[in-house]
Parts: sequence; structure tokens; C-alpha cells
Amino acid sequence: MDLRNDLYGREGGNTGDRPGRAYRSAALLGEGMDRTERFYKIDQLLNDRRSVPMDTLIEELGVSQATIKRDLDYMKDRLNAPITWDRVLRGYRFEQSMPNASKYNLPGIWFNSQEIFAL
Repeated sequence: MDLRNDLYGREGGNTGDRPGRAYRSAALLGEGMDRTERFYKIDQLLNDRRSVPMDTLIEELGVSQATIKRDLDYMKDRLNAPITWDRVLRGYRFEQSMPNASKYNLPGIWFNSQEIFAL
């Protein structure tokens, strides 16, 4: 039996009772985004929407809930992202009234000419 088939629940398992399993499996197989890409995608989702539920983050990023929580904690603690959980909206959002919220900005990604050419 193929590892991919086993992890996705085909040929030998059912993932119907565990909806997040396929996303965790994609991350294990190296199919998810890298960490920097996830930070930028999280930032984009939070800027584009009023709030973002965990299920949407899991679906958009293709990683586990635990990975998303680690990413959100890192963004809050190290990058000073004003991310908060909104109980009423049942999702994550940017809270502009938090201290240093106006100073938050993801660092730019700069490429040299060879890297741009490669893209």
C-alpha cells in the first residue's frame, strides 16, 4: 500500500470522521506552503475579510490546525501582528485598537536580478 493512499484514507482507511486529516497529510507529504508563504497568505486573508474561521485557514493553507496556531502565535509574538480571536464572528481578525497595531507590517521580500529571472 502506498503511503499517499494510506494518509489520504483511500485504500485502507476512511477520513470522513476526521475532516482535517487530508490537510495534515498534505503537509506531511510536502504539498503545503512553506512558512513564509503561510505568513503572507494569513496576512492577506485577515486583511481581505472581516474575520477568518479556523476551517477557512486550514482549507486555504493546506496545513493542520496546530501548524496554523503556531504560525498565528509566531506572527503575534515575533512580528507584532495584532491578531485576535473574535468570539462573536467566530474567527481571527486584525484588531486595530491593540498597542503597536499601526506599526505592524510584514517585511518585504527582496530579490536580486538572478532570483527574479529564475521566477
